Amino acid sequence: AKSYGNAAFKEKAYKEAIDHYSMALKLTIDHPEAYVLLSNRSASYCHLGVFDKALEDAERCVMLQPSWAKGHGRKAAALQGLGQLSRAVRHPAV
Repeated sequence: AKSYGNAAFKEKAYKEAIDHYSMALKLTIDHPEAYVLLSNRSASYCHLGVFDKALEDAERCVMLQPSWAKGHGRKAAALQGLGQLSRAVRHPAV
């Protein structure tokens, strides 16, 4: 499901990508690399302007893998989309 999500994302079919990432998460939520799926789904939500859901996924991603800078970038992007730029700027990268 992750590879289908990635393909949909590349085609800018973000709703479809979210569906694929969601399916993959249902199958692998306890997998050590679930944070990557959450990050990808967060990016897809951002592209659709659904920043509250993007933030939820980004926060879960950061919780699972706090040292991964990309997750912090997803969180900052979601915060910026929510109009909380000051929180996004203050958000540490690592």
